[in-house]
Amino acid sequence: MKKNLIITVMLLFSCALQAQEWTTLFNGKDLKGWKKLNGKAPFAVKDGAIVGTATGTHTFLCTEKDYGDFILEFEFKVDAGLNSGVQFRSESKKTYQDGRVHGYQFEMDPSESGWSGGVYDEAGRGWLYGLSANVNAKSALRRGDWNSARIEAVGNSIRTWINGYSCTNLWDDMIPQGFIGLQVHSVNAETAKQGLTAAWKNIRICTKDVENYRRATTIPEINTVLNTISPAEEKDGWKLLWDGKTTDGWRGAKLTAFPSKGWAINDGILSVKPSGGAESANGGDIVTVNEYKNFVLSVDFKITKGANSGIKYFVDPGLNKGEGSAIGCEFQILDDNNHPDAKAGVKGNRTLASLYDLIPPDRSAAGYTFNESGFNTATVIVNGNRVQHFLNGVKTVDYVRNTPEFNALVAYSKYRDWPNFGNPAQGHILLQDHGDEVFFKNIKIKEVAGNQLPPEVGEAFKLGIAGFTFARFGTDLDKALDVMQKLDVKYLCIKDFHLPLNSTEEQISAFHAKLASKGVTGYAVGPIYMNTEEEVDRAFEYASKVGVNLIVGVPLHNLLPYVDKKVKEYNMLYAIHLHGPDMPDKYPDADDVWNNVKELDPRIGMCLDIGHDTRNGKDPVADLKKYHSRVFDIHIKDVTGTTKAGRSFEIGRGVIDFPAFVSTLREVGYTGSCSLEHERNMDDPFTGIGESIGYFRAVIEMTK
Repeated sequence: MKKNLIITVMLLFSCALQAQEWTTLFNGKDLKGWKKLNGKAPFAVKDGAIVGTATGTHTFLCTEKDYGDFILEFEFKVDAGLNSGVQFRSESKKTYQDGRVHGYQFEMDPSESGWSGGVYDEAGRGWLYGLSANVNAKSALRRGDWNSARIEAVGNSIRTWINGYSCTNLWDDMIPQGFIGLQVHSVNAETAKQGLTAAWKNIRICTKDVENYRRATTIPEINTVLNTISPAEEKDGWKLLWDGKTTDGWRGAKLTAFPSKGWAINDGILSVKPSGGAESANGGDIVTVNEYKNFVLSVDFKITKGANSGIKYFVDPGLNKGEGSAIGCEFQILDDNNHPDAKAGVKGNRTLASLYDLIPPDRSAAGYTFNESGFNTATVIVNGNRVQHFLNGVKTVDYVRNTPEFNALVAYSKYRDWPNFGNPAQGHILLQDHGDEVFFKNIKIKEVAGNQLPPEVGEAFKLGIAGFTFARFGTDLDKALDVMQKLDVKYLCIKDFHLPLNSTEEQISAFHAKLASKGVTGYAVGPIYMNTEEEVDRAFEYASKVGVNLIVGVPLHNLLPYVDKKVKEYNMLYAIHLHGPDMPDKYPDADDVWNNVKELDPRIGMCLDIGHDTRNGKDPVADLKKYHSRVFDIHIKDVTGTTKAGRSFEIGRGVIDFPAFVSTLREVGYTGSCSLEHERNMDDPFTGIGESIGYFRAVIEMTK
């Protein structure tokens, strides 16, 4: 017995030694270990926080040590009207702008732009990862109050969070190591901004085994490493369409080889040389050697003043053998302010990001931006007959080919005389020479071989399956994953019968590997019922080990203050699963969850089960509108009625207004998962699962 006790103690001690190690960067008393660079704004310690006061030029309080790979956590607060930030992997060299601090910056901006948590290249390239399309992150900042922040810098991967909300997911190789700095932004000496403050406290860093403690994120990765495919992109099926160095894979649209003039390759940039603005009259258009059918195409482009160009797809180079450009559907590239073509056509259908001469761009969506002097990203998604255009992550065009409506548009356009315009099964991709200087880089494509992209591609929200759907099959994870793979559903809310709460690191690693082999990502754990503080502790520790940032939980009401404490400690989101009229003491509807959490940390919200909400006499569409800022997860299902007697049914057969619900998802900018929780015929649910997923996708498609 004594021997066993000693062994147990040794094992516990060993586990303790392996716990995450944090180093405090600020002792709460003085500025030991920090130095001031560049400006003269004062920094002082007040009430256990570092406080910087704006007085003039940019000023930085920087660590004396440099850091490479790390996880940095801190709390911050910034006065309204003052911009600030936290530098990381930054430098100050005499040879660079006379010692100006430069490098990555975590943005702290309380203005209405809502880009706090974005990553900016201070004194360099500017914005690397803005938040134009990340609605949840834009609302994460608590203005005038303390906020928690997390920065992960591991190799080329940089990720940030504010108050548990994932803000950025960047792949960049600019500076591998540098100091950490607290910035007070410059202010005009004549303005009222003099004396505004930014403050930081509880600053700590982890530099050991950081890969083991990374948080999972489902927001899109932005790769800023020139003409490369990141590991995440490669795993997702992306390939370079242009290698950044040669003309391999491209030829002239009306030639067998690449044009001998009119195009240039310099420092990883492909450019059209200026030749007076004539269409395809110098070097001529270039096309891919291969043809493409279903794909996602991404191209970074930069225009010059008055420039005109385009990215075409479904191109048939043999259609137009005379003068002018080759024929195909076109993502228009244009300087709308200085080129006359912007005022031609009908209702703007020749302007930037339009389907040229057919459909004008929608620029009303939140986050629409265009960088007139820098690079922008054009994205074209082709899903069978459905095509979408995106500019800098914001959708501008959405149409369906091979329909009477599309053919009617063609009949009244400049393409009316070209047979089968826009309707072929596949075609070449083209970059246009319109005689104006335009630059291209990072030309990438993701093909969907033999399949059509599911309609949720391009939406802000994701489609998943709640693990409880497979409850009757217990530990048979393979069966669940086979179903998900066949349905092309990629997100799973993890239940503990698939991955027990006491799983070892090895078991967790094997679980994730099995999911990855089927193209599935575990995005959350739960629902987990919690009746004691010990069970709350176990749930948070479990989620941390699993590597997710969302717990779907059901705590006793008296445990909510303790959950609030753990949310702050772990910097996680906690979504309370509502349960309808069958369990009135366990959060029966969205109103009940809201009334219990509205005064708690904003990282505590709800998992909106729309079936249970409906059966308790509520309207899930209205509740999503009211509480969307605290809806972190959604379980979708249909029910036969709006009372306790209502039964769970396949989506589309019940009373829930799914077209209105999907439209509201878009309206409020929901970015979480809509996960099917199928609770009918659970001994043999597979037909019902397929029917429900198919109906929900059809609603997504029809409400575009």
